[in-house]
Amino acid sequence: INAEYMGSDMQNAVAIHHKLMRKLIKEFNGYEVKTVGDSFVLVFNDAVNALRFATESQIQLLSPSPRDWPIGILQMFEARMEWNLTGQVTYRGLRVRIGLHYGTPLADIDETTKRVDYYGTPMNHAARVEASAKGGQILATKDFIQQVKPLLLEHDSIYAQEAGPEEIKCIYLCKGIVELKGLDPEELYEIVPCALKSRMMKDEVVVPKEIDTFKYNEINSRHSSGSIITVKSTKSFTSVKPTLVEEFVSSF
Repeated sequence: INAEYMGSDMQNAVAIHHKLMRKLIKEFNGYEVKTVGDSFVLVFNDAVNALRFATESQIQLLSPSPRDWPIGILQMFEARMEWNLTGQVTYRGLRVRIGLHYGTPLADIDETTKRVDYYGTPMNHAARVEASAKGGQILATKDFIQQVKPLLLEHDSIYAQEAGPEEIKCIYLCKGIVELKGLDPEELYEIVPCALKSRMMKDEVVVPKEIDTFKYNEINSRHSSGSIITVKSTKSFTSVKPTLVEEFVSSF
């Protein structure tokens, strides 16, 4: 794949990613604190809206509209399509990692932008959680889970009839104790929309062994936004990298 062509495709893909993120930020009453590279730092004053933003982002990134992912992006190894055993698409296009935390950050008016800026330990906490996620994954702290637990289905419910809230259908699973840079190790949880439940069950995801149309090099990259969200995009020609919600989201 021509490098110049891929550069154009990546620019278009990032523009699609940003447009979708900002549409959903508005829809779920979030606040865009800032962007850091291709990442967003977001805050929500309601953990439920932060959850809705995170899960809906993952669903809509499979097939963003009105414009779809450039063909050059879909030809990248780490943006390739993957299916589960029933033929449902589970990955397609830029893969975003999202970190969710719930806390009370500090706030002040930025003298340059004249906008409210949020900072402090809770914001850094969300960023560290996001950094622990993989492309297409949502990770959350226990503090965040406690705020939304009534809306979540236990991991075992994957095999059961999908009851639960119509508004937010997702499952969660404890991932154990995770080392976070600059913070004490803590328990993190993965959240997956029921519509994408195969992402939590690696044995049900089909990865094509041969992709004739894909031209790629070995890639060693990670894709990725309380309620503080960090959303992180992952894009790749050697690196696909959507955002935390850095796509971060913070709710307080």
